[in-house]
Amino acid sequence: MTSITFYSHVTSRLNVAVKICAKAMTNKILVSVITKTENEAHNLSNLLWSTPANSFMPNCFGNNPNLEKTPIMIDYDPQRIRKVGILINLTNEIPKFFSTFERLVEIVDGREEVCKPARQRFIFYKNRGYSVDSHSLNQ
Repeated sequence: MTSITFYSHVTSRLNVAVKICAKAMTNKILVSVITKTENEAHNLSNLLWSTPANSFMPNCFGNNPNLEKTPIMIDYDPQRIRKVGILINLTNEIPKFFSTFERLVEIVDGREEVCKPARQRFIFYKNRGYSVDSHSLNQ
């Protein structure tokens, strides 16, 4: 069963996503990130290519022919999300396919338009018997 982790009270959802991707890469775990918009997907991709300053984290979009060779994939289109490893959800929706992943990560900042749907997702997962961990980062 998919394990679910909420990281709340974060300053930057994208920066937390980068940290999770880095840890997953160290452990050789594939990561898929679903974003709300194409612009957010590009912003995260650029951050991954430039962080840390003396290195990078290879990533691509779901329609890239090198997807199978790339440890991190990002997309705003749920149809193109690779369904294995870790899913980082940067949308305000419950990904319909989340249960195909070993782990789901939800990253929540302080904005009400993010917090309110995150609370609903937390309840949804709990009510369906998923193990849900929560960590307040108070960055």
